[in-house]
Order: sequence, then C-alpha cells, then structure tokens
Amino acid sequence: MVTYNFLHWEDGSGNVLGNNPSLTVNILSDITLRAVYAEVKRVVTYRSAPIPVQATLNGSPISPNQTAQVSDGATITLTVPPVVTA
Repeated sequence: MVTYNFLHWEDGSGNVLGNNPSLTVNILSDITLRAVYAEVKRVVTYRSAPIPVQATLNGSPISPNQTAQVSDGATITLTVPPVVTA
C-alpha cells in the first residue's frame, strides 16, 4: 500500500487555493477543485561489514553506503552474494 500526503488545493487552472486539507469556497459559478497529493518516499541505505560488498536492490546494483528512494509501504528485495573472497 502506497502512502500519500496532502499538499494543497488547486483550481482548474492550476492556481493554488490553500494548503489546509479543509477548504471553504464561496461558489458563484462553475468551479473545478483539485486536491493534490504527493507520494511518500522512504530512503534505504545499504551497508556491508567488515568489507564493502556490491548488492542488488530489486535487481538493480547498489554499492555499500549508497541510498535509494522507495515508495512508503513498498516491498523490496536486497540481495548479496552468499560467499565473498577478499
């Protein structure tokens, strides 16, 4: 499940009307109101010890001390080699 945070209200032209999730508007004509949300991202930092070992995060390479952004609530797969020779 992905988490989203409310950012602001916009009208049909993209003008920001307010940053509070509660909006009070006096309607004098047809109007479009859009609630704008942003996906919450989390940072994953990969580390290995006592030696630096390359890994994969969801199939993409990731080096020790490297970070990656993932969606809040995402399931990730971090894979390292079972044996390392240094």
